[in-house]
Amino acid sequence: MRRVLIIEHGADGGIGHFGPWLRDGGAEPVTVRPYRGEPLPDLPGYDGLIVLGGEMGAWDDDAAPWLPGVRGLLGAAVRTGVPTLGICLGAQLLAAACGGEVARAAEVPGAAPEIGVHDVTVDAGADPLLGALPAVIPATQWHYDLVARPPQGAVTLARTPTCPHQAYRVGERAWAVQFHPEVLRADLDSWNRAGAASLAERGTTPEAVLAEYDARFTEIHAAAETIARAYAKIVTS
Repeated sequence: MRRVLIIEHGADGGIGHFGPWLRDGGAEPVTVRPYRGEPLPDLPGYDGLIVLGGEMGAWDDDAAPWLPGVRGLLGAAVRTGVPTLGICLGAQLLAAACGGEVARAAEVPGAAPEIGVHDVTVDAGADPLLGALPAVIPATQWHYDLVARPPQGAVTLARTPTCPHQAYRVGERAWAVQFHPEVLRADLDSWNRAGAASLAERGTTPEAVLAEYDARFTEIHAAAETIARAYAKIVTS
């Protein structure tokens, strides 16, 4: 069984749906929770790296003093070819670690925060992680920041009208997705309740977001499984 290092940034932001699919594919997730004081391990000894989402920003080192170490892990993974996946905050941290630019969505012309289920247009060709996805997938979103400019040489693989870099690849074995393929319904419910005021500003409610998630769950789940199983295959190849 290959070992995949999972960096978790909050109690309601775990590996979620991905866990069983990774194990089924021969990749055992090993979760480290630096927000609880757990030290970040060295990358050698792990066969893959997944960095999850969180409420902090990619450069919020004062609020989350472990972030420089996470950016360091991501940079090392890219340099050494360790299969890597950044999700939401993880996608932004990967960009920050590799010379890209992260910004508040509201400050980027044409961009906007995304909350709830949004259709994502996939243009991944034969990419080993995302290439098997349909041309359009529904995906769960919850972000106020985004990757305004991916690292030099990165390949954009998916987009939405208000977030042009929904997914990208750096080098041959490091990927990032701004959306949340891993999220459990219970965690989404927690995010909704915590962000109820923000949802109200956008003319929606926690209940409405959950209802949309439930209505499109079959499609959301299928896309998530495709990504997780493809990642496990990359790690174990």
